[in-house]
Amino acid sequence: MRFPIVMTLAFLLVLPAFAAPPRLGIEVAAPEHKVIDGPNEDGDLDLSVKVMVKNTLDMDESVQIVVQAVDRDDFEVLEVVMSGPIRAGKARPLSQSAVLQQDAYRTIVAWRVEEVTITALPADGSGESKANTRH
Repeated sequence: MRFPIVMTLAFLLVLPAFAAPPRLGIEVAAPEHKVIDGPNEDGDLDLSVKVMVKNTLDMDESVQIVVQAVDRDDFEVLEVVMSGPIRAGKARPLSQSAVLQQDAYRTIVAWRVEEVTITALPADGSGESKANTRH
Protein backbone atom coordinates (compact mmCIF):
# COMPACT_ATOMS: atom_id res chain seq x y z
CA MET A 1 0.00 0.00 0.00
CA ARG A 2 2.78 2.40 0.87
CA PHE A 3 4.74 1.80 -2.37
CA PRO A 4 1.93 2.87 -4.78
CA ILE A 5 1.34 6.08 -2.80
CA VAL A 6 5.04 6.97 -2.85
CA MET A 7 5.28 6.18 -6.58
CA THR A 8 2.16 8.24 -7.31
CA LEU A 9 3.54 11.21 -5.37
CA ALA A 10 6.91 10.87 -7.10
CA PHE A 11 5.18 10.75 -10.49
CA LEU A 12 3.07 13.83 -9.72
CA LEU A 13 6.13 15.76 -8.59
CA VAL A 14 8.07 14.92 -11.77
CA LEU A 15 5.16 15.31 -14.22
CA PRO A 16 4.97 19.14 -14.30
CA ALA A 17 8.64 19.37 -15.30
CA PHE A 18 8.00 17.33 -18.45
CA ALA A 19 4.38 18.09 -19.34
CA ALA A 20 3.88 20.93 -21.79
CA PRO A 21 0.74 22.99 -21.27
CA PRO A 22 -2.00 22.24 -23.81
CA ARG A 23 -2.51 24.74 -26.62
CA LEU A 24 -6.02 23.56 -27.49
CA GLY A 25 -5.26 22.91 -31.18
CA ILE A 26 -3.22 26.08 -31.66
CA GLU A 27 0.58 25.95 -32.04
CA VAL A 28 2.41 29.17 -31.19
CA ALA A 29 6.08 29.65 -32.02
CA ALA A 30 8.45 31.57 -29.79
CA PRO A 31 7.98 35.34 -30.04
CA GLU A 32 10.31 37.40 -32.21
CA HIS A 33 10.88 41.13 -31.97
CA LYS A 34 12.59 43.86 -33.92
CA VAL A 35 13.46 47.47 -33.18
CA ILE A 36 11.81 49.36 -36.04
CA ASP A 37 12.90 52.88 -35.15
CA GLY A 38 14.60 54.92 -32.47
CA PRO A 39 15.55 55.95 -30.06
CA ASN A 40 13.83 59.28 -30.61
CA GLU A 41 14.64 62.46 -28.67
CA ASP A 42 12.67 61.08 -25.68
CA GLY A 43 14.58 57.78 -25.69
CA ASP A 44 11.61 55.79 -27.06
CA LEU A 45 12.03 52.77 -29.33
CA ASP A 46 9.40 51.59 -31.80
CA LEU A 47 9.19 47.79 -31.59
CA SER A 48 7.41 45.13 -33.57
CA VAL A 49 6.60 41.80 -31.90
CA LYS A 50 5.60 38.76 -33.96
CA VAL A 51 4.54 35.15 -33.34
CA MET A 52 3.78 32.47 -35.91
CA VAL A 53 0.50 30.71 -35.12
CA LYS A 54 -0.75 27.43 -36.60
CA ASN A 55 -4.30 26.15 -36.29
CA THR A 56 -4.20 22.34 -36.22
CA LEU A 57 -7.97 22.05 -35.84
CA ASP A 58 -10.57 21.49 -38.56
CA MET A 59 -12.38 24.76 -37.80
CA ASP A 60 -11.45 28.42 -38.09
CA GLU A 61 -10.34 30.05 -34.83
CA SER A 62 -9.94 33.57 -33.52
CA VAL A 63 -6.74 33.73 -31.48
CA GLN A 64 -5.55 36.25 -28.90
CA ILE A 65 -1.96 35.98 -27.71
CA VAL A 66 -0.31 37.84 -24.84
CA VAL A 67 3.48 38.13 -25.13
CA GLN A 68 5.62 39.24 -22.20
CA ALA A 69 9.11 40.66 -22.19
CA VAL A 70 10.79 40.01 -18.83
CA ASP A 71 13.95 41.15 -17.08
CA ARG A 72 16.57 38.96 -15.37
CA ASP A 73 14.46 38.82 -12.18
CA ASP A 74 11.49 37.54 -14.23
CA PHE A 75 9.54 40.79 -13.84
CA GLU A 76 7.44 42.02 -16.72
CA VAL A 77 8.98 44.90 -18.67
CA LEU A 78 6.45 44.93 -21.51
CA GLU A 79 3.21 43.14 -22.41
CA VAL A 80 1.96 43.00 -25.98
CA VAL A 81 -1.45 41.65 -27.01
CA MET A 82 -2.11 40.52 -30.57
CA SER A 83 -5.08 38.80 -32.15
CA GLY A 84 -6.56 37.63 -35.41
CA PRO A 85 -8.39 34.82 -37.20
CA ILE A 86 -6.51 31.65 -38.13
CA ARG A 87 -8.12 29.44 -40.77
CA ALA A 88 -8.43 25.69 -40.15
CA GLY A 89 -5.19 23.85 -40.91
CA LYS A 90 -3.34 27.06 -41.77
CA ALA A 91 -0.54 29.10 -40.21
CA ARG A 92 0.06 32.84 -40.21
CA PRO A 93 2.02 35.44 -38.28
CA LEU A 94 0.35 37.75 -35.79
CA SER A 95 2.14 40.97 -34.91
CA GLN A 96 1.74 44.10 -32.86
CA SER A 97 3.78 47.25 -32.44
CA ALA A 98 4.79 48.83 -29.14
CA VAL A 99 6.76 51.78 -27.81
CA LEU A 100 9.27 51.32 -25.00
CA GLN A 101 11.98 53.42 -23.40
CA GLN A 102 15.44 52.35 -24.55
CA ASP A 103 16.63 51.94 -20.93
CA ALA A 104 13.73 49.56 -20.19
CA TYR A 105 14.37 47.67 -23.45
CA ARG A 106 17.96 47.02 -22.40
CA THR A 107 16.73 45.17 -19.27
CA ILE A 108 14.80 42.56 -21.30
CA VAL A 109 16.38 39.10 -21.20
CA ALA A 110 13.51 36.96 -22.53
CA TRP A 111 10.33 37.13 -24.59
CA ARG A 112 7.62 34.54 -23.91
CA VAL A 113 4.03 33.69 -24.72
CA GLU A 114 2.12 34.27 -21.50
CA GLU A 115 -1.43 33.52 -22.58
CA VAL A 116 -3.31 32.05 -25.55
CA THR A 117 -7.08 32.47 -25.91
CA ILE A 118 -8.99 30.87 -28.75
CA THR A 119 -12.57 31.32 -29.89
CA ALA A 120 -14.11 29.03 -32.51
CA LEU A 121 -15.44 30.86 -35.56
CA PRO A 122 -18.42 28.99 -37.01
CA ALA A 123 -19.61 29.60 -40.57
CA ASP A 124 -22.08 32.30 -39.48
CA GLY A 125 -19.24 34.36 -37.92
CA SER A 126 -20.53 34.39 -34.34
CA GLY A 127 -18.33 33.21 -31.46
CA GLU A 128 -19.05 29.63 -30.45
CA SER A 129 -16.72 28.61 -27.68
CA LYS A 130 -13.83 30.10 -25.78
CA ALA A 131 -10.78 28.48 -24.21
CA ASN A 132 -7.82 30.00 -22.39
CA THR A 133 -4.33 28.71 -21.59
CA ARG A 134 -1.87 30.53 -19.29
CA HIS A 135 1.81 29.57 -19.07
